[in-house]
Amino acid sequence: MGIAMALDEAGPISALSIREETFSLPIADAYELLHASSSDVDTYAKVTALMKAGKAKIERLLILRTKSGQRAVVESIDELRYATEYNVAAHVPAPALPPAAGNSVPKTPEPARTIVTEKPYATTFETRNVGDTLEIEPVIGPDGVTIDLNLVPQSVRFAGYQQPTGESWVQQPLFETQKLTTGVSVSAGEPYLLGTLNPPFGNSLAMEKTEHRIWLDFLTVDIVPIQRPELKSKILDVAKAITIPKLDFREATLTEALEFLRSKSRDLDPRKEGINFVLKVPPSFSQVKITISLINVPLLEAVKYITNLASLEFSVEENALVVHPKGERF
Repeated sequence: MGIAMALDEAGPISALSIREETFSLPIADAYELLHASSSDVDTYAKVTALMKAGKAKIERLLILRTKSGQRAVVESIDELRYATEYNVAAHVPAPALPPAAGNSVPKTPEPARTIVTEKPYATTFETRNVGDTLEIEPVIGPDGVTIDLNLVPQSVRFAGYQQPTGESWVQQPLFETQKLTTGVSVSAGEPYLLGTLNPPFGNSLAMEKTEHRIWLDFLTVDIVPIQRPELKSKILDVAKAITIPKLDFREATLTEALEFLRSKSRDLDPRKEGINFVLKVPPSFSQVKITISLINVPLLEAVKYITNLASLEFSVEENALVVHPKGERF
């Protein structure tokens, strides 16, 4: 006979707290670390230890909260505007010559003149977002622990200007882009190695780099319950309103006693919803024997008597009464 929490019609209300962390370390150290680690959790622990020891650096940290099934985006960017097209030869009207001395108007009109300039000027511009972006859509699985995610982490850096060449005599900006597009399944609370986001190296375009470093990108998703006081109040009101006509246990187990209260509360509740119970105790407690005899006792009082006899206590949550060891809260 089991005790389980039944959810309300809206289902459990939870937020997802998503944390993306990117660490960098020399390529040789990264190779050794990845081949020596037994799991992503182990890799994360070793990387953070290296960071604290000054042997690794954290390059980016993004935190985003959303709900299951909701697409969300966090951006930390600057907008860089730059010219893409130029005009290099312009015919500019020349100013009219002044009239000759003593004459207010020239006798013969001067022919129209133009001045040709070779100085370029910009005619078309573009804007590029420079910084960090995380686009994500998470879905909590049926087990309440596994989270499926579609995500796109991206980092764009301004790397300087490309020097003019024979074909391009105007400096153009260079950008470094690191981007992952993937779908994964992770366990709540456990770091997951998404992959590497390595800056371009040795392509002679970007700014000079003195060391080849590897960036390891980790994602950690935590499920954060959202407290709804009105639901707790609803559970409490129902528990107070229901009266059990007769309660008579002789060496009943704790599990059997709570199952009896759950069943009777559903029978006596006008809406037939009743009260659900969650038993969060060590296995030995579920077999504690309960002996008690009461008449016309409010359900809430009956729960107090039963949990006290078992040296336990209970708390009111959104969807159930949670029975647990004394001093613990859920």
